[in-house]
Amino acid sequence: MGALMEMKEVSRVKYSELMNENKGKRYYLPIEGWQVGILHGLIALVADHPGVQKLGWPTRTVIAEVRAWCLKRFEEWGFSPEEVEYLDKMREQEQKG
Repeated sequence: MGALMEMKEVSRVKYSELMNENKGKRYYLPIEGWQVGILHGLIALVADHPGVQKLGWPTRTVIAEVRAWCLKRFEEWGFSPEEVEYLDKMREQEQKG
């Protein structure tokens, strides 16, 4: 058990160091059109999760940026903001069953 605790401490330190070293880098993920709707739905599910709702501003910022990016794609395709909102409501209704 002692070795495991020691390893967890190293992992936290290493994670923190590597995050700090790389926090300013930008990464790009090519998304195909059909994947935008899936990404939009997944990020909404993540945002609704109680554990995620307790997290701080960095998490909320990433969620907001992904949602805004998806909404922009939908609007580029010809959806109005009201139609996108309706799609969100449809997803919420399907979740409730």
